Amino acid sequence: MALVDYLFVSLQPLQRPWLPTICLRILLTVMAISALVVGLLPNNRHIPWQHFWHDQFAWLMALDIIVLIIGIRWLWPGISASFLRLSDLMGVLLVISSWLFAGIHYFSLTAYEIVASLLAFSWLMMLFQYMLTAINVGTRQVSLRVLIRKQKA
Repeated sequence: MALVDYLFVSLQPLQRPWLPTICLRILLTVMAISALVVGLLPNNRHIPWQHFWHDQFAWLMALDIIVLIIGIRWLWPGISASFLRLSDLMGVLLVISSWLFAGIHYFSLTAYEIVASLLAFSWLMMLFQYMLTAINVGTRQVSLRVLIRKQKA
């Protein structure tokens, strides 16, 4: 949530369209909260309420990332075609991995969580990198070189 807040505070000078920007922020915040709950609540089948809420937030996280991937065209107007193609590929792979787990039970829960998390968080990191690149357009990078002279004893 701190990273999402940092990104969107840094985006303010770009004057992006308000509605898509706030929707993107809400979806990323929901993703962060879902990841927090999934991490805090173990998937313990012996304690039914923990198992139930762990699963609910895990599915919310999966749905959220699919909505983000599908909606990125509208949530970030002007995004590059190459990013969109890669997003579509990752979205299709997420849907396929979900079907392999829930549909035909080919993936175990562990395999599904590994594959889906890898795809989802890789896509999120690509999005964050894309957003940071937009934020840093026009900024200058300055390198300093410090010379240290040895004193004669």
